[in-house]
Amino acid sequence: MLDPLTILANQNGDFSHSVLFIGGYGLRVHGYFRNTNDIDVLSSRSDLESLELELQKIGYKRAAETPIFARFENDDLIFAPIDVLLLDDQVFEKLAATATEGQLSNNSVLAPSPLNFIALKLHAIKNDPVRKHKDLADIRELITRHGSEIDEAEYLEIIEKYAPPQIVEEIREWINF
Repeated sequence: MLDPLTILANQNGDFSHSVLFIGGYGLRVHGYFRNTNDIDVLSSRSDLESLELELQKIGYKRAAETPIFARFENDDLIFAPIDVLLLDDQVFEKLAATATEGQLSNNSVLAPSPLNFIALKLHAIKNDPVRKHKDLADIRELITRHGSEIDEAEYLEIIEKYAPPQIVEEIREWINF
């Protein structure tokens, strides 16, 4: 039987798009394990219909939707809800071009690069301050695990562009500059 991770990883090859894992599962690609109750992915908006058709094969139904988000739920509670953050094709392709490959449940998957993951987390905090503590913990782990892979100028650009002003100094301390 197919499971959501296999479908999202497109391991069955039935549809022609990819997703980038974010949230708890995406962090696992980067070696950081934290509890999560759902599966969060990025997808291009143009791929939503084909993704939905694949998820329907294992009982998922669209439960909510906004212009930038779709949530899929399954009546079988063994399957976690799936939250799909929808991006314009150009933005998705830019993130996918630098994505990090990893393994989830024996499936090859992609997650945003550490720098792009940090940018996404900072953007999330800026738009929903309630997320601050969880997302800052994730950012700190990404910096701890991948900090030496990222150039100082790249960090500064991302921090300046996405970080809420009240947390800029805290992040700069983690990066040590």
